[in-house]
Amino acid sequence: MGINVGQYVRGSRVTLTYMEGWPDGPLTDRSRRATLGGPVDGVLTQMRLVSASNLVATPKELTDAEAACFPCAGVTAWAALVDHCRVTAGDWVLVQGTGGVSLFALQFAKAMGALVAVISSSDEKLEVARRMGADHTLNYRETPDWSKAILDEIGPMQHVIEVGGGQTLEHSLRVVATAGNVALIGVLSGVKASLAVTSILMRGIKIHGVAVGSKRNMEDMFRAVAAHGIKPVIDRSFGFRDAESAYDHLRAATHLGKVVIEGFDG
Repeated sequence: MGINVGQYVRGSRVTLTYMEGWPDGPLTDRSRRATLGGPVDGVLTQMRLVSASNLVATPKELTDAEAACFPCAGVTAWAALVDHCRVTAGDWVLVQGTGGVSLFALQFAKAMGALVAVISSSDEKLEVARRMGADHTLNYRETPDWSKAILDEIGPMQHVIEVGGGQTLEHSLRVVATAGNVALIGVLSGVKASLAVTSILMRGIKIHGVAVGSKRNMEDMFRAVAAHGIKPVIDRSFGFRDAESAYDHLRAATHLGKVVIEGFDG
């Protein structure tokens, strides 16, 4: 006999939201304090008790390993594009790098009909981005003044997915269009930046701090994933007992897309 837990029964495939207790609407301090892997213990565990209200049905099109890639990186990219930037077909979106958030942003933006420029320090990773639909790519190691190059080759970007932080934000503010959006998501290059705030003020640039997203964001994202056949890019998968090697691989920063730790195998 199945055990009913809200809308779920024993055997239901579900995915846990990243911030417990954030059903919809703006971020709150209460939700922020329920971030997995931060204030609240994460999911690298054999068993975990969670509230049914923090679960979302896993699309049948995804394996468990694939679904596990979405609650943080996928929802962050989705919320940035949909809730914060409000991307529409024909907009240009600049994506920094080829990590989990960045590749999801590329996939989602293309599904929305947007044009996407991707920058990376690796020609091999840029080739993958082109195969995934990127409309323009640029190696920022070869072209350090990448914002000027993008402006010269394409023009201003309506939206920028900013994951670099300190050393890239100035470039993002230069390349974004007047009244455009910068979704500030990561701080891979540092947490401090020297900025000319007059440019933000006089050009009406909107900077959005993106702290993942709500359960509603996740539900909407999964519907889009199923409708468009979107799959995560998984760089490498590790067994539960080899989790430390997975973290070492992540720290090496050579990965493309997501690094997965498979479920406990007993």
